[in-house]
Amino acid sequence: PFPTAAAARNAVLGFRPEDARVVEPGSGLLDARVFTAELTGDMTLVTLSVGQEDTVVAKMPRDFMCDYDANVGVDVDRDRIFLFDGDGGERLDTAVAAGGSTPALAND
Repeated sequence: PFPTAAAARNAVLGFRPEDARVVEPGSGLLDARVFTAELTGDMTLVTLSVGQEDTVVAKMPRDFMCDYDANVGVDVDRDRIFLFDGDGGERLDTAVAAGGSTPALAND
């Protein structure tokens, strides 16, 4: 769903845990595997393995249940996605996530 120009810049996808949801495999932005799920009182923090080395965290309702090592999807509201330059760390223009054609530095 992201333009190839973002990949060419070694872009890094970012989002906040409260903007992520664990969904059925194949129905989200990312496919992942459940690494841990920790009930913290009013919510469950779910840490998910994406690929070989990356992890993401989703804040789910306190009654969320899942099996460890389960394959799941991770969905994120597209307007809550941020892209960062993988080399310099600068935030890229978020219009890319909404379907823009070329990432630009947010300060441009």
